[in-house]
Amino acid sequence: MSTPRATKSMAGLRLAAIVYVAVLMLGLGGAGAHALWKMSGSAVGTVVAGSWAPKKIAATSVTCERSDSWDHANVTVTWQAVDADAYSLEFTGNNVDLARKTSTLSETFKVNKPGLLGSVYYKLSITPTVGSGSEVVLGNPTNFNVTVKNATGLLGSVKCSAL
Repeated sequence: MSTPRATKSMAGLRLAAIVYVAVLMLGLGGAGAHALWKMSGSAVGTVVAGSWAPKKIAATSVTCERSDSWDHANVTVTWQAVDADAYSLEFTGNNVDLARKTSTLSETFKVNKPGLLGSVYYKLSITPTVGSGSEVVLGNPTNFNVTVKNATGLLGSVKCSAL
């Protein structure tokens, strides 16, 4: 049979254990608790910068027009804008090799007129670009056959056909 004194001892022991655990959990002060429960960590991330290649110019958006002077024909090529900073153009054929870079949406090429009732054929490539200097990123080129035809007199035509 238990005595009242044994019950009081157990109650005191329980109280002492609770106080001990509370002190242990909370520390003896703010600094102690902070030191016991301080957690730290770090994370490492990698960021890679780059440039995207611009979209290809839709062949259906490209138009060619011709205007003549007495001794040559001017072929003006116009296209719709894409997400590019500039456009590189190559116009080759019939002893012509022209390369240009422009930020406009049209370019004019001066070519010799074909002989009477004749035709001359050229290749045209329009490549959108992003960036500058050594950081230029090229898009996919849009390629065309350009046919300059002469009719009688000053009347002639030009036709751009996508490849």
